[in-house]
Amino acid sequence: MMNLQTLSPMATAVVEALRARGETVALAESCTGGLAAKTLTDVAGASNVFACGVVAYSEAVKQELLGVKAETLAKHSVISKEVALEMAEGVRALSGADYGIGITGVAGPGPNGPHPEGEIYIAVCGEDFAKVIRLEDRRENERMNHRAAAAKTAFFLLHEHLTTK
Repeated sequence: MMNLQTLSPMATAVVEALRARGETVALAESCTGGLAAKTLTDVAGASNVFACGVVAYSEAVKQELLGVKAETLAKHSVISKEVALEMAEGVRALSGADYGIGITGVAGPGPNGPHPEGEIYIAVCGEDFAKVIRLEDRRENERMNHRAAAAKTAFFLLHEHLTTK
């Protein structure tokens, strides 16, 4: 079972890796509702590596602030790898950060149209790097666990890139 306590060590590792490299990150979150940004800023020294966080629940904000294309939303839906990547790219451009993270999906309870609870897409991008993954957790009524798993996975993906590059 995922909980908030398991997020902290991964967030700390990301802050330390970014600080060691002199780089920054920005977050664009939907279904996590700012949980990733909150967890990251709980780490001492995060102000040196965290550019900004945007909680973009509505499609209009995703489009107007983050630059997600209407065509992408129409073709792939708001819950898709394509939208997650455009969110990550958009927040990176908006903030000037070295890396952007985009998270979109269904935290639950219940499905969102054809998308079941626990279907979440996470994108991490940089100047010469982009990776998008799909999480799928079919447990019902696990809203907080879905959100925590998405945030932790986002941190893991960025940390993996930072430490293997």
